[in-house]
Parts: sequence; C-alpha cells; structure tokens
Amino acid sequence: MESIKQLLLSVFPKKKGPNYVNMFEEFLDSVLIVDDKYHEVEKLQQLLESKDIWVTNGGDPEKLKDLKAPLKPRKLLIFDLYLREDKPLPENIGIIRQILSNAIGNSYGSYGILVWTKHDEEFKELERKIFINHDKYILPLFVVCLSKTEYLKTGNYDSIISDIEAQLIKNKPAKFFMHLDVLINKGTSSALHSFYDLVKESDVRNDDLIFLLNKLGVNYSGTPSSETIDLEPEVIKAFCDMLYYDITKTKINTLNLFEKEIGFSGDDKYKKAAFAKLNSKLHLDFEGVSGNTIFPGNIYQILEESELFLLDKTPADSVKILLEITPPCDFASGHRKSARLIGGFLTPFSKEKKKHMSKIPSLYTELGELFIKGYESSQFMVFDFHYFGTISEDQLKDSKKYKLLMRIKNRLQADIIQRFSSYSSRLGIPVID
Repeated sequence: MESIKQLLLSVFPKKKGPNYVNMFEEFLDSVLIVDDKYHEVEKLQQLLESKDIWVTNGGDPEKLKDLKAPLKPRKLLIFDLYLREDKPLPENIGIIRQILSNAIGNSYGSYGILVWTKHDEEFKELERKIFINHDKYILPLFVVCLSKTEYLKTGNYDSIISDIEAQLIKNKPAKFFMHLDVLINKGTSSALHSFYDLVKESDVRNDDLIFLLNKLGVNYSGTPSSETIDLEPEVIKAFCDMLYYDITKTKINTLNLFEKEIGFSGDDKYKKAAFAKLNSKLHLDFEGVSGNTIFPGNIYQILEESELFLLDKTPADSVKILLEITPPCDFASGHRKSARLIGGFLTPFSKEKKKHMSKIPSLYTELGELFIKGYESSQFMVFDFHYFGTISEDQLKDSKKYKLLMRIKNRLQADIIQRFSSYSSRLGIPVID
C-alpha cells in the first residue's frame, strides 16, 4: 500500500498552490456528438470549434452502433439520452452501450461522457449500466448529466464547459486523471523534442537519431553486441523513464487528494484484486519478454526438475520458478558464461502464508499479492536463496524444461540481488545450544 501511495505522490505531490482552474478546458481537445437532431446541437458545435476543439457530429446513431472499427480517440462524448424517442429507456441505454462497444473498444484513450436529460433518475440508471462494461470498452473517467432543454430555451451554450466542471467539482479522481493526461502529453512532447535537439545541427539528422536510439536501447537492456533482439521495446522503456522526469518537473496545482484519512469503501475483494493488479504493474513485465535472449530479470517456470533446483520444500499448490540474476554489466559485456539463477515459487496468496514465510531468513517474501494472467487466484512470489546455481543458456532455452513467464522490473531485481548478496555473504558462527 505504501509503494502505491508513493507512486501517486511522486506524480502528483501534495503541496499548497493556487486553485485548480481551467483543468477540463485544457483536457478537452476533441468531441464526438451523438445526436441525430443537428439543429439542436449546431450552436454547441460552433461554440466548441471557436475554442479550437475538434468536433465531429456522429449523426445517425445507428451508423455508430454498427461500426466495424473503433473511432480515433475523443476527449468528450456527448449523447442525447433518448437517441430513439419511440423507444423506452432500457433500449436507449442499450444503444449507447453498443456505440461505446463499437466506437470506443478496448484501445481508446482517456475520455468522459456528457448525457443530455432532465430526469436525474434516468441518468443514474444509464451511469450504472455504462460502468457494467464486461470488458467491452474502456471505461470513461466521468459521466455527467446536463439538461439540453435549458440550453435550447436560451439558445446559448457559452457556459457548457464551466457547467461540466461544476458537475465534476466532487470528482477528484476524474480531475486527477484528466490533469495527468495533460501532463503526460506535455511531457511526451518535451521528451521527444529534447531528443531531437541532441542532433539538431547534424546534416544527417535521421541517421544520427537511429544511431542514438540504438544506443539507448542497448544501454537500457544491457544487450551484448553479439545478440540480435528487437530493441524497440527497450527504447520505449528508456523513453518512459525520461518521460517520468519531464512529467514530474512540470508545475502542477494541488487537488488535495489525500487531505484526510483514506479508507476503502467497497467490498474487500475488490481492494484485494486492485492491490494485486497494481503490484503486478509496479514490479512485473509480461510484454517485454523474449524466449531467445536470457535477460537478467527473466522468470522461468520449471517444467522438468533437476537436482540443482529441486525446491523440495515448497507448498503443495506451488509453481516452481527460476529468476535470472546475472549482473547487467556482465550481460552487456558478454562476460556471462552461463545463466545465474535463484530458485523460487508462485503460490496462492494468503496473509497467513506470508506471515509464516517472512520469518525464514533464506526466503525473499517482500512482494504482496500479484495478479498473473492464467492463474485463478492472486499469487505470492517467493525466492529461496538456498537454491542458487548456474546452468548453460542452451539448457535454459530448452522449452521442454523451462518456460519463460515474465520479467521483473529493475527496482525489484535490484532489491532481490541486494537481499541475496547480504544473505550469501553473511559469516555467521556455529553455536552449541
């Protein structure tokens, strides 16, 4: 829990500052209007476009409902609640959810939803149904409700942005994530331009950029020159590290997210699941793994046990694993003759199990619950420093004996190696009891 709080505070430190203003307007750069009565939203579109906001009027909702490919991301979707006036509320909600499934999909960016209705009780039902997405679309940061009738009476939409902000006044998570979205976009631009500036006076700029990108990927991964691997994921990770600096150096205003004692109000099972997924995002990498290169930090499932990594004292319901811990400098310089490995296991998490194992000096038990795809329950990852040894790379690449599962991130790898070094270098003394 503390690591999660530190992560949030590092991106959004708590400090005194001016009031939080113009957040939504800065976030809002594109809008999709889903309303087949164009004359009712024409002035709204004109107002938004006058603020240099890209606006698309979706027109007939049936066309959006039957889209074969998702739309490009918009920051705000505006729906008339009764897209079909001759249909009851449940059917109109179904139309909106179908549009979200087809037009948004699972790779959309950050966005919010504005719904036109004068019946709060109907809006609440729509809001509830939108968040029951069953993984069919990316969830919105917020869903707010305004009365289109009030704007139609006056013909004036000038207050629309401030009216939406007024609806969001108590929605601190939405404000935080919108502001973070703006910071990430600004930080991305800063990081990219800073990199371009390294060769801004070069006559062969593109060639030099390719050279620098290659060096960045090699340095970040520690890949020896003799290895041929896909470096692009490693370059992206290196840019993410640089992006961290460009985001956090940006001046921000406080939302006082943590101004009072915080508790979890929902069901405890949701908290446990959230912790497991956050821990996995903080410490594990499931995407940047390759079966052809034995990277430091790779974790393998043991499919065929050997005498060296017998791991005979693991819980009965465990999956036995190995962690590669070769120092990155040896890996990069090509001095590694064989893979250096620590044995361990994955086992269903329980507080009692962690409490018991934490008392055993040879076990690394710092990690809490972890979400790992393919496992029904949250997992507990443990390493046993008694099981340390080396095997050849060819042996470790044998798919009949070992299966690559994931890769741990640098901070976790450093902590495990530090704990292992301390344990293995202890002298100790024999004592007669």
